[in-house]
Amino acid sequence: MKKILIITGILFMIFSIELIAQDSKADKKAAKKARKEAREKEKAAALARYVDLANSKEWAIQAEMIYDEKNNTFTLNPSMNFILLDNEELTFQLVLQDLYGWTGSKGSTDLGQVSEYEVSLSKSVKINMTGKGAQMGTVKFNITIDSSGMARAYLSGIGSDRLTISGLIVPLAQAEVFKDTTNY
Repeated sequence: MKKILIITGILFMIFSIELIAQDSKADKKAAKKARKEAREKEKAAALARYVDLANSKEWAIQAEMIYDEKNNTFTLNPSMNFILLDNEELTFQLVLQDLYGWTGSKGSTDLGQVSEYEVSLSKSVKINMTGKGAQMGTVKFNITIDSSGMARAYLSGIGSDRLTISGLIVPLAQAEVFKDTTNY
């Protein structure tokens, strides 16, 4: 009789531990699902903000990295290297070590106009635009913006080279950039 009571007690403890573990797993799954849904809502809200920013046509991409067509990577100063759009007016400034601008900033600043501009949304915000400037000629900009505000701009048409610039996209009012003077 004692053995039956002991075995029954042990089985009862094992089953109660198993039930507690199952409840704990269910709680963890529910919490994980809730966190995932919250992240998805935050991401959707951020993408909606960046769609609004892109549609306003008043933004700046403060470039932090530049990649050439061979994927050589160079770190840039975001306040000196940028793509800036103010309605239809486009400013593209790239500061290089061997070039000197009018104010001594070692770079090139080009002002131009945007002729085509299209914004779309899928997993990221996409801006396709064509700009024409005095120095750069006609350039096609394909820009993708993720939910954290990081933008990657693919530029084609600058001579035979293709450049990729990545950096944070910000509203024009919050842009911390130094615009050099042009040489034309």
